[in-house]
Amino acid sequence: MTILERARADVRDAWTATSAGEHYRGARWASTRRRERDAVRLRALIERHAPDALRGATWLDVACGTGRLAHSWQPAARNYLGIDASPAMLAEHPLSGRVARADAFRLPFATDSFELVVACRFLHHLVQRADLDAAVDELCRVTRELVAVTFWDSRSLADWRRPKRGDRADDPRVARPGTELVEAFERAGARVLEMRHSFRFVSRQAYLVARVR
Repeated sequence: MTILERARADVRDAWTATSAGEHYRGARWASTRRRERDAVRLRALIERHAPDALRGATWLDVACGTGRLAHSWQPAARNYLGIDASPAMLAEHPLSGRVARADAFRLPFATDSFELVVACRFLHHLVQRADLDAAVDELCRVTRELVAVTFWDSRSLADWRRPKRGDRADDPRVARPGTELVEAFERAGARVLEMRHSFRFVSRQAYLVARVR
């Protein structure tokens, strides 16, 4: 097993470990500000292009974890379905009747099943470009309107400083320029409407919304 394969396996094991759900529900997002940050920024981006998207639309939360988005986007959770590969994460989800274990690369839904599909803090774990393309294809396949995602932007101070801070060389997470995300969505038949950043050029965390053609 290569260093990269070992690192990816370590991440997968961490997600599926018995304590993973408890950690993500508690210490990982201990403060309200940290817990709500992604949800607030994603919601603003979505509603700028589709004001009613979270009011009556059916939406899918891919790699939903312990349900941060579902918890924040009330009452949109009435039309919510979350999927994750980790039973430990799903066990801590507040909407236990609206979640399922599933593979993000093989979503068990028909084409155009949802009006909105969201993937928060998932794409930066996909090291290979082929994996990114496959995931984006699936996100776009199952929606008939919008896809909203987060990704790590490589054109940021945080990413430029990463090797210099002595971070793990085998860290399997990856940052990419926004142009790669635009290209991936175009290949999947979607048009990127807007990209935003937490703090432009400082934080690597970025937010993107696309419309399926």
